[in-house]
Amino acid sequence: MVKKLEYLEKVVHDFGFTKYEAKAYLTLLTNGPANAYEISKNSGIPGPKVYETMDRLTQKGLVNPVGSNPKIYHPLPIEEFIKMKESEFLERKKTLLSYKEYLQEDQSESLVWLLRTYTSCIAKANELIEAAEREILISFWPEQGLDLEKSLRQAERKGVSIISMQFSEPILNLGKIYRHIQVPALYTRHGSELTMACDDEVSLFMRQIPGKDWEAYWTRNKGVTRMVVSYIRHDIYINRALKDFGDAMFAKYGKKLEGLVEI
Repeated sequence: MVKKLEYLEKVVHDFGFTKYEAKAYLTLLTNGPANAYEISKNSGIPGPKVYETMDRLTQKGLVNPVGSNPKIYHPLPIEEFIKMKESEFLERKKTLLSYKEYLQEDQSESLVWLLRTYTSCIAKANELIEAAEREILISFWPEQGLDLEKSLRQAERKGVSIISMQFSEPILNLGKIYRHIQVPALYTRHGSELTMACDDEVSLFMRQIPGKDWEAYWTRNKGVTRMVVSYIRHDIYINRALKDFGDAMFAKYGKKLEGLVEI
């Protein structure tokens, strides 16, 4: 439960709220209406900071204070919160599009774009999958696969060819599946990586740096995308060889393939 709340705090934080605001709001959603002292106690927000935090949440419409001695803060229901953020996004989108003719569009396809936070990385991956028309070449771990499953299945129904290299369990049963061999060095070096290319035109690589947040790099740069395609394909080549000639390769390189992976 603690890890889920930490993840939800990051999600709320991504909507433009401070760490304390996210903590306070989720504490109210989890434990119900409360006064400032109870919110501080349940959320870990320092006492001197909780009152200014609740004032900001009140101004932003996320809580409704009732009474005066003490004030009891009621949280905006999560469904209403989502509607509010959707409405804000659509209004900002409408404003930006209305000024599109005045904005210079970057025609360069050679740039590599950086994204941070897991939510942003997965959202971009889903967007690229949904836009694919011919082929998706993808390598992923189960956690990321489950967050991309809906988009991948929709792409498969559209007739898009899906070739996947999948690490560990559970395996998503879609398209042409290759399974990666499990050795200790694999988790150490590639334990959080997702790599994919769509239609040989756009590619994305995401990972979590130990002790830090997630990051992703995506690009339409043809050279970089070609390298990503080659990387995934060569990983498939190696694992097909291991599947067909595993005994000989383990005998040659050791039980953990240390003679192969240690360069």
